[in-house]
Order: sequence, then structure tokens, then C-alpha cells
Amino acid sequence: MFIPNTDWNRGTYRELLNILKEVPEEMLDQTAMVYDNKIDEYVDVRSIGWTGPGCEVLGNQHMYISIN
Repeated sequence: MFIPNTDWNRGTYRELLNILKEVPEEMLDQTAMVYDNKIDEYVDVRSIGWTGPGCEVLGNQHMYISIN
């Protein structure tokens, strides 16, 4: 079992990066998964993207992770 030393309570991309730096090399090739606590299920990440200038919800140049 792997438990990172990095604090991951805020859920920022910087925290994610620091955790990924600690992860054993073989774990980096695993499919990225997201846990949905509303349905108590793990869902695979479909893509990672960035918003454009027309995004009114997040604004321009915001990174996001898509699961559907």
C-alpha cells in the first residue's frame, strides 16, 4: 500500500503534482481513476483538457479532468 507524504486536503493541481512525484514509477502507467462518492463507484478519466475563452463557468485557461 502506498501513502504519499504530501498533504492532499485541498485538491489542487499542485498537490496532485507533488503526490505524482512520490508515486512509484510502475503506478504512473495505471489508468487514472476518480472516485464518485455520490454513486460509490470508481470511474476512469477520459481526458484532460483546458477551457477556452468562451467558458463562462471556469474562465479561460482552466485545466479540467473529464470522466464522461
